[in-house]
Amino acid sequence: MNISHYHCGAAGDGHTVIGETDYSPGDRAVTLWPFYDPSLPLNIMVVGETNCRPDYHVIRPCSRIMAIEYITAGSGSLEINGKSFRPERGSAFLLTKRSAHAYTSDPKKPWQKRWIVFDGPFAQTMIDFYLPHGMYCFENCALLPYFHEIDQYVHAYKSDYRLLLEKVSPVLYRMILCMHHAATRHELSLPEKIRASMDAQIEGKLSLESICAEFNYSKNHIISIFRSAYGVTPYRYFENKKIDVAKLYLSNTQFTIEEIAQQLSYADRNYFSNCFKKHTGFTPAEYRRQYQYLG
Repeated sequence: MNISHYHCGAAGDGHTVIGETDYSPGDRAVTLWPFYDPSLPLNIMVVGETNCRPDYHVIRPCSRIMAIEYITAGSGSLEINGKSFRPERGSAFLLTKRSAHAYTSDPKKPWQKRWIVFDGPFAQTMIDFYLPHGMYCFENCALLPYFHEIDQYVHAYKSDYRLLLEKVSPVLYRMILCMHHAATRHELSLPEKIRASMDAQIEGKLSLESICAEFNYSKNHIISIFRSAYGVTPYRYFENKKIDVAKLYLSNTQFTIEEIAQQLSYADRNYFSNCFKKHTGFTPAEYRRQYQYLG
C-alpha cells in the first residue's frame, strides 16, 4: 500500500485546489484508490490528516466522492450547496457526493484535521438514514478515537483490502452515528426522562415509587405528565413495552418460554402466558410458531 495524499492543502502556488486528488506536502495520508471496486457496497479511498497552511483553500464544483473531515484544531469556513458554516475544533463536516463546495482555513488559526474519503451505497444509505438532509456541519463530535482505530486497521490489514473494509465499515458506521447524535442532541423533557428510565429497567419490575424518588415528583404528577405526553399511564407503557420485548425473544431466540418469563421478571410461565395473550391474542407458543425467524 502506497503512502500518498488526498485533496488537502494547496496545489501549485498554494491557493486553490480543484479536483479530487490534488495533494500537498502538509498531508499525511494512505491512498487506497488502486483497490476501488464499484461492485462493493463500500469503498475507502483515502484516510489521512492535514496541518493546513495559512493559504489553504479547496474548491470542487461537483464532488465525485463523499468525505468526513474532523477539525482537531483551528478554524475556517465551509460553503456547500449554498450553505455556510464555520467548522472549528471538535466539529466534523460532511462532503456529500455531487455537492458543490469550497472550504478555507483561517490564515491566523489554520485547521488541523483528520479525514476519510469513501464511496458506495452502504455509506450513502447510512448518511440518508441518520443525518438530516442539508446538514453538513456537526459540532461537538468526538471523532478522533475513530480515526485512531481506523489507523490501526489500515496498518494491520493494508495487504487485504476486503478485510480492511470489513474492519473499517463498522467504525464508519459509528462515526455517522456520533454525527447523528450531535445533530439531534437536545435536553430531554421530564416525560422523556421517565420513559428512558423505564426502558432501562424493562426486564425488571416497575417501581413507580423509585421513579418518583429519582425525579423528585409525586406519583400523581408523574402519572399525569407521562399520560399527557404519551397517551398511556407509566404502568400501561411498561406492560406494552415488556410484551414487545417478549415478542422479540419469542421470534428471534431459542430461549424457552420459561426462560423468557424469568428474563422479563414474570412470576412464572402461566402468568407470563396470560399477560401475553391478553395483549396479543396469542399464547407465547402460538406467537412463536407463527412469527419465529427461521433464518
